[in-house]
Amino acid sequence: MANGAGYTALTHYIPVEVFLGMIEGNIKKLIHKYGHTNCGLRHIELCEEIKKIIYDNKQIVFQHMDPPSKKEWSTKWDSQRNGFFNKLFDKEGFINMCYPLKKIVNQSIYQLKSKHLKF
Repeated sequence: MANGAGYTALTHYIPVEVFLGMIEGNIKKLIHKYGHTNCGLRHIELCEEIKKIIYDNKQIVFQHMDPPSKKEWSTKWDSQRNGFFNKLFDKEGFINMCYPLKKIVNQSIYQLKSKHLKF
C-alpha cells in the first residue's frame, strides 16, 4: 500500500492466481501425456516440459509488469509454487517430484520413487 492510504503502489501487478490459472490446464495435459495412474510417470520429461510452460507464461505476465511488481510477484510465486504443484500432482494421482526438484543420488531409487507404482 502507498503510505497506508488504501491505494497500491503496484499499478502493473498481475496476481499469481491468474498465472496459476494460465498454466494449470497445460500442466494437467502434460501429466496425462507422461503418466498413467497405474503404471507411473516419466518425471524427467514432464519436469522439463513444465519448466518451458512456466518460462513462456512468465514472459507473457512479466511484459505487463513494472520492476516492483515483478519482484512482488516472484516472491508470491516462490511461496505458492510448491503447494500448487503438490496439490495438482496429488489431484491427478501422482507424487510431485518437479518442484522442488528432488535430486536423488542413487538413480535406481529415483526411478523407483518416480514411478509411484501400485501393485
